[in-house]
Amino acid sequence: MRRHSDDPASPTAWTESDQFIAARFSLRRHPAGWLWAIAITTGLSFVLLLWHFFLPRWETNDDVAMAMIAHGYGIATHGSPNLVFSNVLWGRFVRLLPEINGVQGYSIATMLVLVTVGATLIYCLAYRFTFVASLFALILVLTRPTLFPQFTINAGLLALAAVLCWQRYIQQARLSLLTAGYALAFCSFLVRYQETLLIFAIAVPLFPWKCRLPRMPAQVALIAFLIAISAASFVDREAYRSNDWSAFNELNPARIPFTDYGAAVRMKLQPHILEDHEYSSNDVDLISTWFFVDPKIANPQSLNKMVGQLSERASIGRSLAGAKVAMAALWQPEIAVLFAAALLLLLIRPDWPLLTSWCLCLIAIFCMGFLGRPGVTRVYVPMLCLLLVFALPSRENKRWRYVLSFAILAGSALLNLSQVCSDSRVSEAITKSLEPGLAELPREPVVIWGGVFPFEFIYPVTERLAADRPYRFYALGVFTLAPYTVAYNEALSGRGLVDRLVSDRGVAIVGNMQRLTYLDIYCREHLHGKLEQLSTQTAASVTLTQMRCRKNQ
Repeated sequence: MRRHSDDPASPTAWTESDQFIAARFSLRRHPAGWLWAIAITTGLSFVLLLWHFFLPRWETNDDVAMAMIAHGYGIATHGSPNLVFSNVLWGRFVRLLPEINGVQGYSIATMLVLVTVGATLIYCLAYRFTFVASLFALILVLTRPTLFPQFTINAGLLALAAVLCWQRYIQQARLSLLTAGYALAFCSFLVRYQETLLIFAIAVPLFPWKCRLPRMPAQVALIAFLIAISAASFVDREAYRSNDWSAFNELNPARIPFTDYGAAVRMKLQPHILEDHEYSSNDVDLISTWFFVDPKIANPQSLNKMVGQLSERASIGRSLAGAKVAMAALWQPEIAVLFAAALLLLLIRPDWPLLTSWCLCLIAIFCMGFLGRPGVTRVYVPMLCLLLVFALPSRENKRWRYVLSFAILAGSALLNLSQVCSDSRVSEAITKSLEPGLAELPREPVVIWGGVFPFEFIYPVTERLAADRPYRFYALGVFTLAPYTVAYNEALSGRGLVDRLVSDRGVAIVGNMQRLTYLDIYCREHLHGKLEQLSTQTAASVTLTQMRCRKNQ
């Protein structure tokens, strides 16, 4: 009679035939060096195969902008390691990487991150699961981040890889795993430290804190890690202390409540705040849509004061509505399979540490929505990957749990692979359809306002010689006041948006009707003129409108 047990130490958890079959597909019996070799080969092959058969596309235009900044094209007049969203040390690393077959350093760094995460997943999970099961976990976790990479997701996945290494260290007490974990954690911190801290906070309950291990190596490694991230933070702050960055540094924290947390909507419900500071409702709409080119409106002192008055009267109802949207976003198509798989695995093998981590995850999502950032699914992905991986049962668990978990994992992985590959084919078709229209883009700087310009499709991850494209973009966004941007240098030369708007020739703008309506009101309220449409031109599926604010006589 077969006997099963949930006790990992129980020799009766599997029958002899079960153990023989599992061992045939296990990496446990190989030395650690071979395990890493197999894991790295698997991770590298996975990424390269996907990039060979599909055209990877950046998930958001943030990565496109950071690649342009790092290598000096598009929105940037020259290259710089000051990526703003990532640590300046990561920017320096990206710029040091050589161009390979026309693929730039920023994309190469992204590939290295994905390969490292994939290799760590295979290495750490193969000890608990078979190699085949670990491969399905790799497919489920890494397919979308590989074909649609995004730096916040990459940072979270690096943090997950660090947590897995530390878990293996607790089980094996091997110094190399401890060191690898902290190295991955440091890289994660450099890419996006906010996501790193979030993943570590959710992972805290998953560690057996009462286990007995040599304390000295762990303490030394932790101290070295804290010193390293402190030094990296110091270097990053110093990189933005020059006078050229003063305008950016003052405005950036002041604009966040408007651009990220919907302060303008609440502020328009309290018009006396606007009247006290001589702002119109259109002015705060402009700030909310990244219009930082007029210092009278983009005034950090006034914006901070208005937000200070508003904070005491925040709308609880609106905040709760945002939290509801944030929770509902768990069923967005791009993460629904991952979320469902993690939830089903939890139901199969529930335990208090994992339940606690789930609660922390849901609380974090609720708080993001409550504070005005609902539905940012790129932040959710690493959290769900963490919960999925730690819900996987080991081979020592009851066989029915192992088999059922394997079936859920395999089915979810294949479904996710099919969905992501289909999305990638659609994305590639859009990219190819845009190529003929690129020749129509003007060589002079074009104002890009809002998310209507298809940066992600025009500049794919593996696009060869993207920096050689002659297009220059006067982008209205986070980087508008950064000293390396086209926008900053054009304004410095007297060719800023407002200067060109009131000129006879006007300015070419790519923006939706809402943005152009805001510009029309701005022309009347601040320039005492009338907005005129001089001409229109279609290029790469977007409409360039030549606009002029003709002042009243």
